[in-house]
Amino acid sequence: MTQLTYTVGGNVDSTTSLYVERSADEELLRLCREGQFAFMLTSRQMGKSSMMDYTARRLEAEGVRTVRISLERIGTQGVTPEQWYLGLAVEIQDQLGLATDALDYWEEQAHLSLTQRLSNYLERIVLAETEGRIVIFIDEIDTTLSLDFSCDDFFAAIRMLYNLRGQRPQLRRLGFVLIGVATPNDLIADEKRTPFNIGQRVELGDFSRQEATTLEAGLGADAGRLMDRILHWTDGHPFLTLRLCDSLADHQPDHTADTEPRERVDTAVADLFFDQQAGQDLNLEFVKDMLTRRLPGGVPPEEILLTYQRVLQDRAPEPDEARSPIKNHLKLSGVVKRDGPNLRVRNRIYHKTFDDPWIKQRLPVKALWQQIWRRLTTTLAPVAVVASLLFLVLAMATGWLAWDATTAKKEADQQRALAEAAEQEAKQAQREAVEARGRPHRLYEYQRPAGGLFPEPLCRRCASCCASGAPSGNHGRRDRAPERT
Repeated sequence: MTQLTYTVGGNVDSTTSLYVERSADEELLRLCREGQFAFMLTSRQMGKSSMMDYTARRLEAEGVRTVRISLERIGTQGVTPEQWYLGLAVEIQDQLGLATDALDYWEEQAHLSLTQRLSNYLERIVLAETEGRIVIFIDEIDTTLSLDFSCDDFFAAIRMLYNLRGQRPQLRRLGFVLIGVATPNDLIADEKRTPFNIGQRVELGDFSRQEATTLEAGLGADAGRLMDRILHWTDGHPFLTLRLCDSLADHQPDHTADTEPRERVDTAVADLFFDQQAGQDLNLEFVKDMLTRRLPGGVPPEEILLTYQRVLQDRAPEPDEARSPIKNHLKLSGVVKRDGPNLRVRNRIYHKTFDDPWIKQRLPVKALWQQIWRRLTTTLAPVAVVASLLFLVLAMATGWLAWDATTAKKEADQQRALAEAAEQEAKQAQREAVEARGRPHRLYEYQRPAGGLFPEPLCRRCASCCASGAPSGNHGRRDRAPERT
């Protein structure tokens, strides 16, 4: 007998790996049997593709034909609308083994629109050349968001095929299941054309304690106690639970035989998620990107973090709102999940990794002030709020007055300094004038202009002294002997 193992990441093959059946498995199988349109739109690494494969094998065992298309196979870069639609038809032909060549049919219908060609192909070729029910699974539907063209017509065509069942009974044999990481509004916003308001949503939840019992087969001794502690950390998140199980199964040396299950699990959690290796964990990286980079259009980045912070702090219930793009994005990231009518952090690993300090490091300053104000107004009584506001206004007014007084003092000091400097300059000029009058002057030949105070010729003096008209002891006629200086 082949020993089953754990598959971490990628599709779980139920024939070689441990596969956990959930209530969603039975719901999806029922919808496919009835030929309903169903969709699974949820976070990454929740087991969507594995459930698709598991359900398809069960349907095929019952005689239902299935087609499993991964849109990643068709691609997005440089793909034209015609290549994309034709790629779907070729995948369907190959997997069902149809006689009619998809490419030939496509070229014959070139006069029709792409959507009409695909719809006619499904009705006139696929249903005509097969018997019984057919279920077409389309995985990675979120890749349509990366195309250079809109896929609204594609989704509208699925809706049309479903609505035509009353007129064309053969269409009841055809069912669709769309799978991906997106919200219905991300894929198509037009409510009149979207198929998601007439389809059945399959909610993919975490493993319950009873469901996780399947995984105990690979844990060896103390499997039950180990699983209890694993779920304590993961709360049944499929990827995180499988990764821990795989790590514990691979590390069972003899010396751990006496180690308590709690200690073994806690050590594995710390090694895988809380030290430097945590940066290599694809699931944690995806959640971080969804919280900080891959944001819904038209939503301020800080609103994502602030809303998540309210859920994290759990001071008051944070209700889930189906039409809230912020809360739908948080659920799509996987960091929160619905618990009754409210939201809560999905598990303890997320709670410890994306904690309050982590949020504050990524919030802009403006958002931090808004957060303080929100906390002030929600946690204090109204009277206390008013008192706080008055205190804030008083503090601002006091600060303004203090600033104004300081400014006035600086201006007065500047004026006083200027006045003192001017006074010093005046005193210096006065001293220089006094010293100039007390000094003898050299005589030189000088003719005063007519009307001067002294007869001509006058003494030879400096122009400044003569110009003043104030004679000194050295003034006299030319015949006076000049004083020697």
